[in-house]
Amino acid sequence: MSFIQYNSVKIDGDNNLVLQLVDGGNLRIALNEFIDKFTHEKDQRIKELQDALFDKSKVVMLTEERVSTLAAELDRVTKERDSLSVQITKIIEDFSQKDIAASNELYKQAFNLFINAKLDEALALLSEARLQDELLLIQQREEVSKRERRNLADNYLLRAEMLKLKFDFEEASECFKSASLICSEWKYKLEAGNFFKFVNQFDKAELYFNEALSQSDYPEEKAIALNNLAVLQSQANEYNKATENFTQALALYRQLATLNPEMFLKDIATTLQNLANVQSNMQEYEKAEINYKESISLSRQLESTYPGSYLNQLAATLNNYATLQKNRNAYDIAEVNYAEALSIRTKLATENPQTFLPDLATTLNNIGNLNSNRSQHVQAEANYNRALAIRRQLAAENPQTYLPDVAMTLNNLANSQRFRNDYTMAYSGYEEALIIRRHLATVNPKVFLPDVAMTLVNMATLYSYVNIFQNREKALKCSMEAITIALQFSEFMPLCEKYIQISCRVLTHWGEDTEAFLDSIKSK
Repeated sequence: MSFIQYNSVKIDGDNNLVLQLVDGGNLRIALNEFIDKFTHEKDQRIKELQDALFDKSKVVMLTEERVSTLAAELDRVTKERDSLSVQITKIIEDFSQKDIAASNELYKQAFNLFINAKLDEALALLSEARLQDELLLIQQREEVSKRERRNLADNYLLRAEMLKLKFDFEEASECFKSASLICSEWKYKLEAGNFFKFVNQFDKAELYFNEALSQSDYPEEKAIALNNLAVLQSQANEYNKATENFTQALALYRQLATLNPEMFLKDIATTLQNLANVQSNMQEYEKAEINYKESISLSRQLESTYPGSYLNQLAATLNNYATLQKNRNAYDIAEVNYAEALSIRTKLATENPQTFLPDLATTLNNIGNLNSNRSQHVQAEANYNRALAIRRQLAAENPQTYLPDVAMTLNNLANSQRFRNDYTMAYSGYEEALIIRRHLATVNPKVFLPDVAMTLVNMATLYSYVNIFQNREKALKCSMEAITIALQFSEFMPLCEKYIQISCRVLTHWGEDTEAFLDSIKSK
């Protein structure tokens, strides 16, 4: 098979794709033109749909139902096209870290096919059968070289990334597993852990992060594995474990930064923020505030040195610090920090919506929480609705990652509607949030059961104190289930203790013996 030989690929400052040839020459292609190779079918379909919908002479011939169907298809295809553009840019950025000339022939051929937008041919070349045949040949040798195993694992990672472009997460997961089995080095365990965290399969992610930790040969590798494991544990509400691992990672990064501050100051800032998030969730506010302030200071320092490179990190820390201040009733200071975070994230989301819209939705949701705490319920609902619209859009493309956020904002919006006596809308929001959270809890109970308890408490309150919804049986059922769940997490999640207290008040409201019920649960 004859094909062009490349050394490396990168995206230059003029947004060109620069391919370095083995003979030393360079081939430049406008990045937009390169992406068009992959999106042209969708672009063509978008044009056809726009022509059908916006040409008055044609649209009048269509039924209302047909117009609605075509509009929905146009929205879906446009989102798929935009998602492909972002993912292709990401895979090119990943290629820039790869010495293509040093790769094996199969990788070079597949890369060549990818550069020519022959995605199906590339995947066919990297077929499971072909890769398994290579593995068999390697296993038959008396001593398998590490380089050969790395190359084959890289092929699996390349295949996995291409499958992710096709949203085939199930087969991609098998490729990550295969890569980590073929080559047990730190890199491949970490890549598998990152993938399974991305698709919210926390048990698998934890397994791979722990394996990455055991395979780490250098302080930097250990610090990365510890940080990623701690982020996972934090999301799984395992705050003590997360605190321990963030603290270890931070110590390693501080040590590394004494030798190379330019490289590792950013990691210190990120880990400080992550640790502060956990401390805030544990209501250790003084400790959290110290770490947030240092993280913000470092992020501003880095941003002043490298303008535009650390805005996202700065916005994240400002957002989380503002949440801490809100929780401590320092509303005016929280508003200032949320406003700066919102300004940054709005700018970033305008420039790159696929990457930064999730962060914008987070800050909008949090500002809604602040508005709600200040009894500014009209403003709260406006911000919640903006956040909800973004999160529904994201969840339509990737429900595994973004459905939890949809449920969060639904629950928050319903709280605000309840305070405004809009009980019917509040009930609808709670009901949808509970359905989503119950579904999520079947997959990740450690992560999502506390959220189920939260929404059950809110519904129990409606069933108890709002005339049009008063229902003793449903109120008791929700409260008892909320208490049963919250007791499992109350030792390390202060909020769960609050859920228990509210639920007990509901039981008392209906004349139930609260102490007897708690004793019966604890005795089981």
